[in-house]
Amino acid sequence: MEIIAKYNEYYKDIFRFGKSFKLINIIIIIVFVSLITWLTIKSNYLIGAGTVLSILVIFLFIRYPRLWLYTVAALAGFFIRSSSNEISVLDVIFGFLYVATLFIWLFWMIVVKKERLIRNISDLILLFFFIVLILNSLIAALNGVDMIIWLREYLLFSITLFYFPIRYYLSNKKDLIRLLFILSLAILVDDFVQYYFYYKKTFTELVYVFQLGSSVRFSQTIYTSAIAFGVLFAVYNKNIAYRLYFIFFTVFTFAALVLTFSRTFWVVALLNIVIIFLFVKNQQKFRILLYSFIISAVILTGVTFVLKDKADYFVKLVEKRFISTSELKRDPSVQTRLSEYSQVMRKIEGAFLGGNGMGKPFKYFDTIKGYHNNSYFVHNGYLYFAYRLGIPLALCFFFVFLYNLFKSFILIFKCKDEFYRILLIGAFCSLILLLIANFSTTVFNNRDGVFVVIFSYALLGLSEEKIFNNINNC
Repeated sequence: MEIIAKYNEYYKDIFRFGKSFKLINIIIIIVFVSLITWLTIKSNYLIGAGTVLSILVIFLFIRYPRLWLYTVAALAGFFIRSSSNEISVLDVIFGFLYVATLFIWLFWMIVVKKERLIRNISDLILLFFFIVLILNSLIAALNGVDMIIWLREYLLFSITLFYFPIRYYLSNKKDLIRLLFILSLAILVDDFVQYYFYYKKTFTELVYVFQLGSSVRFSQTIYTSAIAFGVLFAVYNKNIAYRLYFIFFTVFTFAALVLTFSRTFWVVALLNIVIIFLFVKNQQKFRILLYSFIISAVILTGVTFVLKDKADYFVKLVEKRFISTSELKRDPSVQTRLSEYSQVMRKIEGAFLGGNGMGKPFKYFDTIKGYHNNSYFVHNGYLYFAYRLGIPLALCFFFVFLYNLFKSFILIFKCKDEFYRILLIGAFCSLILLLIANFSTTVFNNRDGVFVVIFSYALLGLSEEKIFNNINNC
């Protein structure tokens, strides 16, 4: 009896979720036993072992939901760079980690536990959008789209809903700081991966000096957002060690962004620093000017040290690329995009209600290459959404976006707590980034863009909660 009592006490201590959590235990035990039996009969050890491991991971994430979110943040860089045309092992792993766990959580919270996840009109429309978006598969099928392509696009896009678990579990300030720190480490790792790929693309294959301008266009959106947060935490942090860390983080991330040779994101990164300058106090304004000088000096020194005699040419390439943003009419790539836009708008006119379906390609004349190109990608996210989803669904999605953009701006002036005000300014800068960059590329359903959306919405939601609950004088 004493052993049973100890077991019961232990069991209660481990599983504190009540009856609903015990139901999970029963389901897992049944599935686990079934799998072991199936393995014994079929001897399909590899698939079975992977399935059993997946169930154990799900169980662990259910027991420790913050560990789940920290894992998602820690692997963000690998997830962003694992994109490929074919379905790889990494796609399966990340599909499980990012998609399967998210949908299991949403089902459990909404259907089983009946938790109140919807807190405002934005939440309601966002969930409505992703539910109705499933019907887009019928339109895609009628237009001859491979359903695997449609499903991959939908599942990637749906990761936006991670906003809900982050807001739900990370209301504690320490937990939120831990998540942001883990994400910053993941971005730093990605910075070095960016350097490696640039080095591999230019130095190992370098024949002509103009090849130094070869771009490695990954992670531009998350780099630009991270720079804004890096600047904010660097100028506000009172701890010297943390301040130095964020200066280091900003320097390396800015350098990684430069290597993308993405003009739009360079301009937005600088614009965000100006926006931050307008919102902060005089002491922080001085630090921004000082750190901007330090960051510029460190990056130029690094370029000179690494490129040596080629450094001057590299700087001229960057300068020419940056200045070309003001010469749009003479830019051949702009002419190609105008041709692309014209064709997409014709397609939108023919299917403005339901769109053409996610994964549906279109043809346009490439003025640079001199022939018709078949493309899945539109260099304008607003046209992309209208073309793929139809105007009504596109308006639903962008209503949520604009709602959060204006709310973040308003809450900056209402928030008195320094930490949450930093988060609000960072979220506002990130949403400005998405607003502008979406005119020249498609950011909202790119892997790094999805992460920026998730964290912008989540940080805004958590800050709003603190303001209206009068916690920590915010």
